[in-house]
Amino acid sequence: MKIITDNAAYVQKKDIAYLSQTNIARPISIFLKVFDLGAITIDENNKNEFIKFDSQKDISFFRNIDWIIDYNEVKDLSEKEIIELGQSIAKEKNSIAQKYNAMEIEEKAKNMNLVSQYELLDFKMNSLQEFYWFKHGHIDIKLPEGIDLPTRLKKETGIKK
Repeated sequence: MKIITDNAAYVQKKDIAYLSQTNIARPISIFLKVFDLGAITIDENNKNEFIKFDSQKDISFFRNIDWIIDYNEVKDLSEKEIIELGQSIAKEKNSIAQKYNAMEIEEKAKNMNLVSQYELLDFKMNSLQEFYWFKHGHIDIKLPEGIDLPTRLKKETGIKK
């Protein structure tokens, strides 16, 4: 999940780890920032922690990555809207799978980008599921300072931020 503000992009460690496994071109400053933090092991205990990026180049990069769930876009969606978003992602995944599966072997080899697109959508779907569990209080995610909780969590916990 990412949280974009005017002055920063906060990105969960699991998203940074997944980004490092892709062939997506990215500013070197992103990985310099991560490696500047020292050796990082990302596991179940810290995968939901956020790393702050404050370079305008990095903020712009993350703003344009659509396979990372944008907290500001989903935080106050209703349950129905979250389900509809999930269905939209599933529909797009199915479309890619059908297109790829209909290809001859030689064409599949030339269109491996479809596999990458499918995998990014799969990652996005898993992230949406985790956000859903967070919003319903089943997963604890510590949001960066100054970032409001989703409306549902505010109501249930009585926490103002």
